[in-house]
Amino acid sequence: MLARSLWLQGFVDQAKSVAQASLIDAETANDKLTICFALALAVSPIALITGDLVTAERSLYMLIETATRQSFARYVMVGRCLEAALLIERREFEAGTALAFARSVDSARTIRWRTAQLGPAGRAARACQSA
Repeated sequence: MLARSLWLQGFVDQAKSVAQASLIDAETANDKLTICFALALAVSPIALITGDLVTAERSLYMLIETATRQSFARYVMVGRCLEAALLIERREFEAGTALAFARSVDSARTIRWRTAQLGPAGRAARACQSA
């Protein structure tokens, strides 16, 4: 995403502007998936990285709310991970690490569940694809 590339190159103000513009475009189109994408990959992380904790909090709760309403489980998980990072940035270490740990356990359960759903034939086919 352009906003993150700009940030990596040191163009922080431009990165913030591009991230906000991508969110506005997604909201104008009323495209919920693109809204989640812009929030998860641009607006929230850039706000966290630059220390704009007010924007980070507002955008990540918008992400979690939108993703929850639309049943975008992956983006709910990303939002919770960003929430853990926000808590840690605020020096709320116990709450932040507890939330981060809970998310990692949820991820492991999801992976185990998906593997179990594949069954032996699915696992064998998947192993052949990766070989």
